[in-house]
Amino acid sequence: MFNIFNNRKQPEFRDADLDRFKELTRDPRVLDALYKFDLGITRLPLDISFQVQECIQLSNILTGKCQIMSTALFDAAKSGQWQSVHDRLSTFQKYQDSHQSQNDSHLDKIIEWANKYALPELSPFNTPFYKTTGIPRNKKDLMSLRFIHATNAGIDEIPEEIAYLPNIQGICLSGNRIREIPEKICEMSTVVMLDLDDNLIKYIPENIGNMISLNQIDLDENDISNIPKSILRLERLSALRLRKQKHGHPLHYQAAPLDDASQRILASLSSRQNLRLFL
Repeated sequence: MFNIFNNRKQPEFRDADLDRFKELTRDPRVLDALYKFDLGITRLPLDISFQVQECIQLSNILTGKCQIMSTALFDAAKSGQWQSVHDRLSTFQKYQDSHQSQNDSHLDKIIEWANKYALPELSPFNTPFYKTTGIPRNKKDLMSLRFIHATNAGIDEIPEEIAYLPNIQGICLSGNRIREIPEKICEMSTVVMLDLDDNLIKYIPENIGNMISLNQIDLDENDISNIPKSILRLERLSALRLRKQKHGHPLHYQAAPLDDASQRILASLSSRQNLRLFL
């Protein structure tokens, strides 16, 4: 018997972030600016700067999901050949679905953390980068959350379970009492901004170099006493803020509590042309 379903077209894979990225990169000027930004040319044409910045954020999310380089994503936009990206996103989604029960336990921990500190529910927040503030208590909203923003809230710990949120672009927990950056969150390959200024952090994790999308790190007004070697792997890093440490010594001074290895790493960072180092 003839199977009338043999030639039925499979539904196209859809992803909201990818759909928006495709829409924005239909403008060849945006795509050209993305290629230049990837090469370290960060000055953007004013009339398309917002579109390019949004594309950069989306690119960080999509490359994290797909585990591909940003140039592969830009090449797909240029050629219109998206199948490989679709396949990788589909694999990522199947992985997420297959680990849903495990994800549930991680999400429960994040909700417990938010309730412990009475953090506000998710609401709009109008800044150039952070677009929401607060933490949702709905698990579906948590899985699509892009920004962890909770400042001056009396927080003294960062739950390592936030590493399981796949779309986080920015973490802003400034003005709290946090003493430690969990090693686990250094696995978050989609994070672009890490704002932990005015806390009590002493050590930068040794594996921070795994946060390959980091563009800016703000650790002003902490108690920093090390600079890990892996930070040199952050090729997209354009700003590192380490001012006004609470031990009272600027980190580039001899009296600063940095060992010789950390001082050499700091010197290497200061020689980068595309990195603004604030000490």
